[in-house]
Amino acid sequence: MELISTVKMKKAADLALGARPFAMEASSIFSRVAEEISMSPYVEGKEKKNKKKGKSLVIVITSNKGLCGAYNINVFREVLKKIKGTKSECITIGKKAREFVVRTGHTLVADYSDTFKDDPTPAQVKSISASIRELYLTGEYSDVKVIYSFYVSAISQRAVTRPFLPVSQESLTSFLEEITGSVISPLTYSGEYKIEPSKQAVADRIVPLILDLMFHEMMLEAKASEHAARMVAMKNARESSGTKVKELTLVYNKARQAGITKEISEIVSGVESMKDL
Repeated sequence: MELISTVKMKKAADLALGARPFAMEASSIFSRVAEEISMSPYVEGKEKKNKKKGKSLVIVITSNKGLCGAYNINVFREVLKKIKGTKSECITIGKKAREFVVRTGHTLVADYSDTFKDDPTPAQVKSISASIRELYLTGEYSDVKVIYSFYVSAISQRAVTRPFLPVSQESLTSFLEEITGSVISPLTYSGEYKIEPSKQAVADRIVPLILDLMFHEMMLEAKASEHAARMVAMKNARESSGTKVKELTLVYNKARQAGITKEISEIVSGVESMKDL
């Protein structure tokens, strides 16, 4: 299991890292037309910031199986910290997340645990991202957050909460700086952009694309973190089992030696008793 997790972790990490250059280019597009597409229902504007806060929709991403150390536990702690005392409903991706939400008594809006495998494809991610956007457009939720495990390295992952909707230049920049590990300088161009066919058409196309990209990146990070955590957990299990084997071997040898010694003592005692006869 350790070897299998190592292979899967390497593949998932490569996918996560490979998506980052595209994320940077998408951020550049967004920053150039952010003012022009502020009319999009997905983009946070000044008038939207003053809206009365309603319920929050929380997307929880975990694994379908256990044997991955504290991977799921850390996500659960982050969930409890973020939704405690708030009006929040949950969408789960991962059977462990579904069980946790049901067990703790929170409202489960939808579950996509059976949709995603080890390598989530853009088409799979797009389907759930579209469902989340549809729920947000109903006006029932004031914001959408994603709680998942962020992949730092093969031996380090941490549970984080990312704002998903409404999207803003600040939240997008913060997200990209986190995944790339570098500071993104703001664009200084002040000229006017002529947008064709229309600002609304660009907004309707670009913003969902960026949201799909963000969600895909989060899914890849979560999967890479899961396989890395399982690899480390199985490595620790292998080392612990080796120690346990040595201990049990020593106990077995002692018991075997004691049994042999007892049999020899009985034979010697029998021979001595026959000499008297």
